[in-house]
Order: sequence, then C-alpha cells, then structure tokens
Amino acid sequence: MSVISDIQALSDIFTSKMQGFELQLQSAMVKQSNSEGPIINEIADNFIAFKKFVISALEKMREKVCIFESKIDYLENCSRKNCLLIHGIPETKGERIENVLFVNHLQ
Repeated sequence: MSVISDIQALSDIFTSKMQGFELQLQSAMVKQSNSEGPIINEIADNFIAFKKFVISALEKMREKVCIFESKIDYLENCSRKNCLLIHGIPETKGERIENVLFVNHLQ
C-alpha cells in the first residue's frame, strides 16, 4: 500500500467521522435552549475551522508525498545512470579491476 493511498484512506475516515459529528452538532443546535445557544455556536465555529485545517493539512501532505516520490524516482535513475557492469572477465579474490584492465589493455 502506497503512502498516497494511506493518506486517501485517512482522508476518507476523517470525512466520514466529521459528517457524523456535523449531524450530531446540527441536531444539538435544533434542540438547544436559549442559554446554550452561544456555546453551541462557538463549538460549531471551532469545528468548522478545525475541519478546514485538517483537510488543508491532508492536501498539503498529499502534495509533498507526490513531490518526494518524484524526487526519489529521479535520484534512483541518476544512481543507475553512472553504474557500469562488465561481464565475462574472470576475477580473482583481492584483485583490483582497474589494474587488470590497464595491464591487459597495455599488452
């Protein structure tokens, strides 16, 4: 499972939980008495601000993960670009390939 799908799963869970809380808050606002009105309205305002904050944080995390994945992919490709594999030359333990290549080439 990739990080993007993990973030999407968290976002889905968060959205469903927040929808449940919103329904509870709306039903509480309908049932409220006059003395509880300002308290419930303040809770509703705080809830909306928190919801916006969490959604924006999840979106920023998703964007950063995409950027990091592309940078990691680029770095992996760069590391492969400078790798030279030579096959078919016998190798003995402890020898330095550079010395063997130069000696054989100079003969």
